[in-house]
Amino acid sequence: MALQVIREYRIDDGTPVRILASTRRNKSVAAKWRGAAIEVTVPAWMSEDAQARHVDSLLRRMRSKRGLAAHRRSDDALLQRARRLDVEYLHGLARPEVVRWVTNQNSRWASATSARKSIRVSHRLKGAPDYVLDAVLVHELSHLIATDGHGPQFRALERRYPRLEEANAFLAGASFAWGTATGDSTPGLDDDPDEDDPDDEDADGPDADGSDTAESAGPAPGSRPNADGLDLNGWL
Repeated sequence: MALQVIREYRIDDGTPVRILASTRRNKSVAAKWRGAAIEVTVPAWMSEDAQARHVDSLLRRMRSKRGLAAHRRSDDALLQRARRLDVEYLHGLARPEVVRWVTNQNSRWASATSARKSIRVSHRLKGAPDYVLDAVLVHELSHLIATDGHGPQFRALERRYPRLEEANAFLAGASFAWGTATGDSTPGLDDDPDEDDPDDEDADGPDADGSDTAESAGPAPGSRPNADGLDLNGWL
């Protein structure tokens, strides 16, 4: 048997923990979230003392990362991020008042309403790289300033973000994958940034899944060591 559950328990905050021994894992201990539980896989050869040491270390890291990630996914953190980008790239001219995650934007990545100084961002971008989220926010912030839709004034503003083309490529790929997997229309940014949007009263999006964490356990006994909008013309 490649995997065997050797221990299950709850830590002080009530989080369930499951420890599995693997005959295929030789040199490292790995942990990941399985729903609300943390699952830790250790090499079958590892002693109980070594297991306890590595598991304790990984549990601290997993809980710390989830707490930080939850803060970064909050509406308040998103608003502060947008305000920082406004100052850094747009001379503080956009002055956003409300920036938040929404869960019912299925045909666009984000949208803005200049009259309300508000921006809504699809919860599907919670797991996107930082530079992609920043590009989307700069795109929407530019709409709070420009008065020509997607015209020259707007394009000049959003191009101040230096990683625009990289974000363009990432979202184009994500958009294609989304449409292929779901059969839905391709997500884009705002088609009409100032239209009334039903998303205005939407609640926060769901938490994203946690990511794997691992650390080296050293070589197995007797083993031999081996020598991480946007200029989206054409798909918006």
